[in-house]
Amino acid sequence: ANALSRPPGEYGRKIKTQIYGMDFTTEKLRSLVRKWQQIVECSVDVKTTDGYILRVFGMAFTKKQPRQQKKTAYAQSAQLRAIRQQMMKVITEQCTSCDLKALVVKFTSEAISKEMESAAQRVFPIQNVFIRKVKLIRDSPSRVAVLAAMHDSTKVAEAGRTVERKEETA
Repeated sequence: ANALSRPPGEYGRKIKTQIYGMDFTTEKLRSLVRKWQQIVECSVDVKTTDGYILRVFGMAFTKKQPRQQKKTAYAQSAQLRAIRQQMMKVITEQCTSCDLKALVVKFTSEAISKEMESAAQRVFPIQNVFIRKVKLIRDSPSRVAVLAAMHDSTKVAEAGRTVERKEETA
């Protein structure tokens, strides 16, 4: 997965970045899609403990049951809804219980994906469960205030003397 970050500002010779999203590469997505199975996708808007609002997209694929003779691994629509509900429940629980920094660690270690898979296995056999995409919907109000205060204080410190304007005579 690609983590997307942008610099909120420069601080001397160092640039501090802030994450604003994560996404799978196209090659990874294409390699997961197979014939005779279904994809189950869900999206949830969550608010972290430090005030960031994220939109998290989950993804899973159905798989054949043990000793299954049938060629396809299609789930019924009620089973798909139940899988989606379990995935959304796990994403909400995991994302609302920590701050953004800890959440990035959870995304990269795929801890949420493993928990989603174990929760949804009770409904129908699934495989390749991932957090497919994360979007930053709204910044933390405290983060915006800190950045604004930081930039305002540097302007005051660098302020020079005022220059008087000469009147033009024509």
